[in-house]
Amino acid sequence: MKDFNEIIKLLDLDKNEQKILHILSDKVQLASSLQKILIYLELH
Repeated sequence: MKDFNEIIKLLDLDKNEQKILHILSDKVQLASSLQKILIYLELH
């Protein structure tokens, strides 16, 4: 997650933009976890 914070610094986003970006990254991680669970369930 360190790289993510460095990217935010490089983009020079304001606080609201940073918050949105963090929420989006959380949603992406959640979606990939759900996808892994679905794949697991299909295989078993």
